[in-house]
Amino acid sequence: MDFQSFLSSLPIMGYGMAGIFIVIGVIYLAVAALKRISKE
Repeated sequence: MDFQSFLSSLPIMGYGMAGIFIVIGVIYLAVAALKRISKE
């Protein structure tokens, strides 16, 4: 395993993980807003 390649790919993997968490947060906020709007 090329350790230098692994280290150079860490920022790319970090951006990917951050993107996943941001999308999950947006979906959570959308569901919470819809739940609050359609309260019966």
